Amino acid sequence: MKKLFLLFVITCFGLTSCSDFLENDAQVQASKDDAALQVYLKNQSKYTFLKSESKAYYAITEPNPSGIMVLPGDEVTFFYKISVLNAAPFDSASESKNLPATAVFNGSAFLTKVNNLSDIAANLPGLSEGVIRTKSGERLIGLIPSSWGFGDLTINNLIPPFSNLRVDLKMLKVRNEIKQVVDYVSTYTAANNQKVIDSTADGFRLISISSNPDGAAVKQGTPVSVKYTGYLVRGLVKFDSGEFSFTPGAGAVVTGFDRAVSKMKIGDKARAVFPSSFGYGKSGSQSTIPGYAPLIFDLEVVKQ
Repeated sequence: MKKLFLLFVITCFGLTSCSDFLENDAQVQASKDDAALQVYLKNQSKYTFLKSESKAYYAITEPNPSGIMVLPGDEVTFFYKISVLNAAPFDSASESKNLPATAVFNGSAFLTKVNNLSDIAANLPGLSEGVIRTKSGERLIGLIPSSWGFGDLTINNLIPPFSNLRVDLKMLKVRNEIKQVVDYVSTYTAANNQKVIDSTADGFRLISISSNPDGAAVKQGTPVSVKYTGYLVRGLVKFDSGEFSFTPGAGAVVTGFDRAVSKMKIGDKARAVFPSSFGYGKSGSQSTIPGYAPLIFDLEVVKQ
């Protein structure tokens, strides 16, 4: 074994570099992938496929010029099927059963799962690229080389190494974060007969739960004690709760929290809802709050 290892090291030094060797190997595989996809494309002449920088091929098979394009932070709802090229689908969100998947496009090669999306689909770069190429109301076929799929990995005995894949998508709905906030607030206030007391074009909403007419208004620059519970808008997942003191206007808390408390009085209870631009942005916070997550805070101003 040591002799074989030594021989490999000597051989690598004999080449320009080991990285060149690996790069050439990748180029050979990429050529094989593209050749296989070209053969498949000959039987798909009905559609116009465009080659992406990732060397995948995509075709919109049902266009919708007025559809909404997908941008980072958007929540997308869609049907999908994934198959190894020339084989039956092994993963799907079924259109026949009307069970679409919902995910968030987070600006990367992967999707953030919300509902009915498998781990395989969420971690398939070719699917993410297909999503951002599909407007609402459109269908797409994607032909994915192994380098933009799962490479030399075997996945759950479903995907052999160096498999070229086919992805079929039907995009049902695209909602940006402000739309997600507006839809949630509309449903919540109607169901609970509550009133929005502050609404701005940037997506911030403050809903009155109970008011204290005799309470003093919260002052900027003076510490205030607040009871709070935080939820993700998507799925109403609770991520934190407690009571603490902070100084409004000092930048000690996320902007949406600060803005909400600053508009309340002592003794007021309210629900603040806002997009991630007023929360934890595109990066999120640890493992509890994903990137591009609209947030809810139930607030009670205790004292100042």
